[in-house]
Amino acid sequence: MKAIIVVCIGLVFGLGNQVNAQQKPLKIGAETLIPFEYVENGEQTGINIQLIDTIFKRLNIPYEIHFGTENERSLDLIKAGKLDAILSISYKQDRLDYLWYPEGFENEDKPQNFMWASEYVFFSLKDRASLYKNLSLKEVKEKGLKVGVIDGVSYSPEFWNAGLTVVKGSSDEDNYHKLINGEIDLYITDKTIGRFTIKSMGYEDRVSYLPHRIISKPYTIAFNKKSTYPNLQSIEKQFFIELELAKKSGLARKIFLKYLRD
Repeated sequence: MKAIIVVCIGLVFGLGNQVNAQQKPLKIGAETLIPFEYVENGEQTGINIQLIDTIFKRLNIPYEIHFGTENERSLDLIKAGKLDAILSISYKQDRLDYLWYPEGFENEDKPQNFMWASEYVFFSLKDRASLYKNLSLKEVKEKGLKVGVIDGVSYSPEFWNAGLTVVKGSSDEDNYHKLINGEIDLYITDKTIGRFTIKSMGYEDRVSYLPHRIISKPYTIAFNKKSTYPNLQSIEKQFFIELELAKKSGLARKIFLKYLRD
């Protein structure tokens, strides 16, 4: 994306109370992850965008979504103290220096705090998929295959410790172009995101995913310890209470299925 897209969502009513017009919006960072968060026809949309919109309306809190760019990722903006929270973030120990994660997230023992759980798989050219079936990380290294990654994504310790030849791309789209052009042999990404991206790029007849899971990990929203937004830790607690309610009521699943069917 060429520029940071900022859209202020004006929340009018939440839980029957009018928003204080002087309350500043909570600034939330995001990256393009179709179908979870993205921009389509100039409007922000996606599973997580709709979910947090529902929750922040209930909490009566105005907010803005800031999408990162190729030159300045949303995590860079978090580190610089320019954002109050970030969407679709995984756990990484060094991020504890500047992020508040929900309770238990680091041990993956409270799935009610997950916004979504990812299954990372390899994508390859369709005509080579049968050659790579059930390919392990060890076999990827032994075959000398080049794996596309996105700079800044944590993946897993096992992945990074496998000694693979990795090629860094700036986005899913960039890595799929590299795959088509023969610059990489495999691209590792979330299965749902990958399938939606190749569909949007018109690559369904040329690219497919390998069915075996390489990495499984949860993602959530985390809040910036450097933020000066009032009562941010209290907002964090309220957010995850509402998230759990959205899951128990079936609302979260309804939103998820809507985008899958579309």
